[in-house]
Amino acid sequence: MRAHETSHVQQLKQQLNKEINLRVDNAGGIITDVEDLLDLKTQLTVQLSSLRDALSRKEALESREQTILRKSIESMRKELNSITQEANSYKEKLFEHQKLNLLDPLTQLANRTALEDRMDQEYRNHIRFKTPLWIAVTDIDFFKTVNDNFGHSTGDKTLQVIAMALKNSLRDSEFVARYGGEEFVLLLPDITQEHISTLLNRVREKVKNIPFKFKNQRITVTLSIGAAQVMDNETIEEAFERADAALYKA
Repeated sequence: MRAHETSHVQQLKQQLNKEINLRVDNAGGIITDVEDLLDLKTQLTVQLSSLRDALSRKEALESREQTILRKSIESMRKELNSITQEANSYKEKLFEHQKLNLLDPLTQLANRTALEDRMDQEYRNHIRFKTPLWIAVTDIDFFKTVNDNFGHSTGDKTLQVIAMALKNSLRDSEFVARYGGEEFVLLLPDITQEHISTLLNRVREKVKNIPFKFKNQRITVTLSIGAAQVMDNETIEEAFERADAALYKA
């Protein structure tokens, strides 16, 4: 309801209330002052008729006020629904935008920003629950040769295929990100010393068995991997440096 409409309705209600009170006062005065019964009846009938009319107009005014109020509430509800839908739409777009910002556009794996977030998360879990945590850095062997001999588009396709092979070789609790170029990083929680070699060998074999064929030439692509377990009183960044050094040696 608009402000001027509200003010106008309130003025009309005040006027009607004054009129009703006046009719009631008049009726009281007539009963006190008029002695003739017939005259009393006549004057009271007039006052009661006016009182009924005033009450009827007040009832109509209140009914109109309720109708305007309902329309106003309905209008506000529609406006609120519209704002809510618009907000949800912006929220979905923001979520998609944020998700895109966390993905490597070529391989659709997590990018370095997402990797850093996941490293923080896994490290907190490692500290809190005292569970083992490994970090592995892997590199495609002689990848420059693929680019030089077969072109960068072939190199990009190779990265995409290997990225999916890495992702498919891991469990849901494990994580892989493209660190840059042909380098990938794996976060491996809840893996013991006895099982880490088996897991990394499985990853290597998964990539090695991909049937690459470039210009009718069968090519075997292999990985080098360096891994390190996060030790007591060590940050995950320090473990990453050890894994990277192990990759360099590999």
